[in-house]
Amino acid sequence: MLPPTVFFFIGFNLILWTKRLVLEEHGIEFSGFFAATAAALLVGKAVLVTDAMPFMRRFDGAPLIQPILFKSAV
Repeated sequence: MLPPTVFFFIGFNLILWTKRLVLEEHGIEFSGFFAATAAALLVGKAVLVTDAMPFMRRFDGAPLIQPILFKSAV
């Protein structure tokens, strides 16, 4: 459970940091660390639950493009 959660935690907080830097140039204060962290936890859990579903393994034996497109569509 840790790798996807850490991935989304770092990604969402980098986006938050970039947004904060852009808004700081214009004198606008912005804080959303808790929202980014909560979103990372929810998305990380959703990825794990979705990956554990049996129908997600439908194209595992096929060429790599097919499972990638299928999982992206789902």
